[in-house]
Amino acid sequence: MKCSKCNEEKELVRGNQCKECKNAYERERKRGTKERKELTNIKIKEALNKKNDSNIVELIIDDKLSFKCKLCNETKIMSFFNLINYNTELSDECNKCFSSKCTRCHEVKELVKGKWCKECKNEYERIRRSDAKVKEKIKEKEKERYQKNKENVKEIKFDDNETKECSVCNEVKKLDKFHVAKTKGKIRAECRTCSSKNRKEYYQTHKDETIKQTNKYKNERRKKDPAFKIERNMRCRLYHALKKDGAKKSDTTMKLVGCTPTFLKGYIEAKFTDGMTWDNYGDFHIDHIRPCASFNLLNEEEQRICFHYKNLQPLWGHDNLIKGSKF
Repeated sequence: MKCSKCNEEKELVRGNQCKECKNAYERERKRGTKERKELTNIKIKEALNKKNDSNIVELIIDDKLSFKCKLCNETKIMSFFNLINYNTELSDECNKCFSSKCTRCHEVKELVKGKWCKECKNEYERIRRSDAKVKEKIKEKEKERYQKNKENVKEIKFDDNETKECSVCNEVKKLDKFHVAKTKGKIRAECRTCSSKNRKEYYQTHKDETIKQTNKYKNERRKKDPAFKIERNMRCRLYHALKKDGAKKSDTTMKLVGCTPTFLKGYIEAKFTDGMTWDNYGDFHIDHIRPCASFNLLNEEEQRICFHYKNLQPLWGHDNLIKGSKF
């Protein structure tokens, strides 16, 4: 893969950087840390000398005096400001602005994570989660948490009389109007309506990025998960068969097939002939024993017979092309 620092094709060892760029970054970081420590020590010595200087007098808080905060531009009494440099100077920022200032971007904003604002927190999480090792750790933790709370999710039952306030619209609604957080084993904070609205808004705002990520995920999963690939192919096959006859799908794909993707994978695998493996899926097709063209797909019952898993078999591609729609 290409290193984001030197733009050369190399093996990446630190997120999206190669070994050489990573080592150069670490050397520069350590050098900078050493310089910062030396500068800090100098400042501490200066402050101590200043404190020990008999000519320097410590400030005393006097609420008769008032000062203007440089951040909020409000004039406040002296007790609203901190004393700095061993009580020899008065801060030019009031206590309120100082405590609500983001320590990352140094702007006065609403803090959502310790002393960070929402934008800085999201930027940090975006960079952190882009690291492949961190991604794997997060995935493992989510799996562990899901397995731990899986039984709790099944046991959650909605009481018709119990209600909950939505954290977004602030409306009090019944519990069946809320989703269940599967990995946490509890009711979500926002109601179904607000959740759906937020997802739609996010999709419209990040449409191109979402489509790109979704396609990337599907393509990668198709390579690793034969059951997922079969399910996607079956959906595509059903869509084209029904469209050709001008019919509408009477149920979901896997309900028409009559089993789960995992079961279908095992069923097809049991019918493999010599040379067939999931690695060469594509050289062989999942064929309808009785062709779709021989059914009246406008009829709901015939749809269920046509697409049922017992009407499926693995067949080499060239044999399937010769067979065509003959029955």
